[in-house]
Amino acid sequence: MSEYLFSIVEIIVGIFLLFMGGEFFIQGSVALSLILGIPQIVIGLTVVALGTSSPELLVSLNSVFKGSDSLAASNVVGSNIFNILVVLGISSLITPLKVKSRIVRRDVPLLIAISCSVWAMSSTGTLTWQSGIFLLFCLLINTIWEINTINEKDDDIKTAEPEINDFSLSNNLVSTITKLVFGIILLSFGANVLVSGSQDLARTLGIKETIIGLTILATGTSLPEL
Repeated sequence: MSEYLFSIVEIIVGIFLLFMGGEFFIQGSVALSLILGIPQIVIGLTVVALGTSSPELLVSLNSVFKGSDSLAASNVVGSNIFNILVVLGISSLITPLKVKSRIVRRDVPLLIAISCSVWAMSSTGTLTWQSGIFLLFCLLINTIWEINTINEKDDDIKTAEPEINDFSLSNNLVSTITKLVFGIILLSFGANVLVSGSQDLARTLGIKETIIGLTILATGTSLPEL
């Protein structure tokens, strides 16, 4: 019973650290991008989008390093299921969501195509390094395409940047780097604690790690999106 409770505490602490780490990491990344003069619309498509997925990335990498491939794969799949069903579901309960034609015409079909590709590649039972290179290459191409084809008139994000003098720039840079470093530390530590707690819980309850990854891990790492 004590092992069970300790595993639950580990999972809760890990989720909290991941949430806080993700927040600091995103804030620091956005601030650094603004200091460097990167348009906010590009930040939204890249830094924020990738930053909210940092918990999944850190947890999956940590799982791989600990030899828990099933946790890594199930966490990613479960997070995508959680994002579509829960995040969109709760958001639409609060207020009707306006879905722009660009998303319907381009992004949703792309999501389906990528998901089908992953399904086909994993149907053999193994995702090889060649599959990893292919997926990362697709991400690179899609990011470039997003930036080059975005129509700023259709977006709510403004590209006007605030004026920053040398003194405030120096202070902002120190604060930004501090947030980035602190966020990465919290993400790394939180991922380690969450994966350890999940492994312990699976052993204590006698269930497969895949079930833990599809449920508890997926929910915890999807909190930034929610």
